[in-house]
Amino acid sequence: MSRKQRTSLAVSALLVLAVLTAGGRAAEPQQQTDKSFIKIREVIWGDPHPTQRSWIPYITDTIYKKYSVGNWDIARLRTYVDMLKAFGFNSLQLSDLWSRYSNAGWRLPPENWGSWPKKVDPKDWPKKVDAVADYARSVGIRTTLFVWGNAAFDYRNNTVPPAFSLEPDNPADMEIVRLYWDHQAEHAPHFDHIVTHWADPGGCRGPACTIETAQKFHNEIVRRFRKKNPNIQSTFSLWFLNDRIYSKWRGYKNVHTILDSGILPADVMLSMDGEGGKFNQDEAKAIAKAGRKVGVWAWYLADMETNPSQHVRTSALGSAFRKLPSEAHKLIEWYSIDSNCHGLNMQNLYVAGKLMRNPKADPRAALREFIAGAFGAENVARVEKVFRAIERTRGYRGYKKVLSPANLPIAREAYKLALGITIPKGFKPAFPMVISPEDLAKELEVQTEAIMELYEFSIAADKVKQMRKAGAGQDKIKAAIANLPKVKVPTKWLTNFEYRSYLVKLKKLK
Repeated sequence: MSRKQRTSLAVSALLVLAVLTAGGRAAEPQQQTDKSFIKIREVIWGDPHPTQRSWIPYITDTIYKKYSVGNWDIARLRTYVDMLKAFGFNSLQLSDLWSRYSNAGWRLPPENWGSWPKKVDPKDWPKKVDAVADYARSVGIRTTLFVWGNAAFDYRNNTVPPAFSLEPDNPADMEIVRLYWDHQAEHAPHFDHIVTHWADPGGCRGPACTIETAQKFHNEIVRRFRKKNPNIQSTFSLWFLNDRIYSKWRGYKNVHTILDSGILPADVMLSMDGEGGKFNQDEAKAIAKAGRKVGVWAWYLADMETNPSQHVRTSALGSAFRKLPSEAHKLIEWYSIDSNCHGLNMQNLYVAGKLMRNPKADPRAALREFIAGAFGAENVARVEKVFRAIERTRGYRGYKKVLSPANLPIAREAYKLALGITIPKGFKPAFPMVISPEDLAKELEVQTEAIMELYEFSIAADKVKQMRKAGAGQDKIKAAIANLPKVKVPTKWLTNFEYRSYLVKLKKLK
C-alpha cells in the first residue's frame, strides 16, 4: 500500500473518531436535517441461532457467553450502542423473547432441545432490554421493540408452549398470549416504536386464523403499549406473510389485503419483507400512496442467523443498496438490518452504515476504512485479503456452492496472513469496538484455520469417494477414512459451521 493510501485511510479513521466524540443527542436532529439516503437506519440485535439439532452438543458455555448479547454485561452492551452510533446508525431494535433466552444457553435443563426448547430462564434480560433502550435514547438513538404476535412465551412457568404459535379460538392459548402481551407492554416507557411480527415463527392453524385476526391482534397489542406510553409508534410486519410454509394467516394475498381491510389505524406503518436485501418498489409505492409510512425489515443480509459464524457480506451489502431506486429515499421511513454473530460482524455493520447513508459508496473502500480504524493503517492490505478470502471461501446458506479445490490455496493463504496480523504498539481504535483489535485478530486466525481445515478434509474425502468408485477394497477405504484430515471440535470459538459441515460429510462418506 502506498503512503498516500495509508494517509487517506488514517484520515478516514480520524473522521470516524471525530464524529463519535462530537457527542450530544444526535438522532432527533438527524431525522430532521440528515441528508442520508435512508432516514432511520436500524440494527436488529438477534443472536446466533443454531437450529439444526446436530449443532447443539458443540455450542459450549464459553461460546454462548462470548457471542450472545444476553450474556454480556451492561457496560459492554452500552459500548455496542456507541459503536453503532459511530458507524452511522440512529435506531436500535431489541427484543425480549424466548428465543433470546434459548440462544443465550439458558435452556432448562441445558440438554432440553428438540425442534425448540421446552423451558428456558429469562434471567435478567428483560431488565437489560430496558437499560439498553434507556442508554440508546440518551445518546440520541431511536428504540424499537420487536414483538412476536402470537408466538408467545408462558411467563407463568417459563415454558415455550408445544404449539408456540397459539390459537385465537382457544381460551387457554389466549390466556398465555395476553399475559405475554402484558409482559411486552411493560417495556413501553423505554421505547419509541414497536414492530409486530406474524410469521416465522408465528402463523396460525385454527379456524380463527385469518389475516383480519392478526391485524386486530396488532391493535390490541398497541393499546396495551399506549396505556404506558401514549406516543409509541407501531409497525405491522409483512415478513413471510406470503410464504407457503411459515404463514398460515388465511386470506392474505398481497399488501392490498392489509391496505383495503380498514382494520389498522392510519398511523400504523407497514414493513416489507427485505430478506437478503430485496426491495419491492411497487409494494412500497402502494403503502405510501395509502398514506402509510414504509419500513424494510431486512434479514439474511448483514449477517447469518442459522449458520452462525464470521461472515463477510461486503459484496452482498453493496449489491443490495446499489439496486435501490432513487425514489426509495422518499419512500423508506426506516430500514433495519440483522446483527447476530456479535463481535464477528463489525466489518459488515460498518459497511452497511456507510451504504445506508450513501448507496453509491464503494463497499470495499468502506471495508478498508473499517480495517484502518480497527487494526491500524499498517494492517489494511493484509486484513483486507483475509476478509475477502473469508467472503469467497466460507459458505453462507451452506458450503455446497463454494467448496471446491480451487479455493483451497485461497483459504491457506488467508490463514497464513491472519497469523501475521500485528496490532501496532499503543494503537487505539478509531471507534468503540465490542471486542478488542487483538481479539478480532485472533478471531480471524481461528476462523480462517477452520475454513482451511474443512477444505483440506473435503478434498481428501472426495478422493476417498473416487477410490470407492474405482473399486478399492473395504480395508483400503476404511484406512483412508481413518487418515482423513480433521476439523477441530469447537470449544471456545464460533467455528461450528465448519465442524457441522465436516460431521455431515464424514457421516455420508462412512
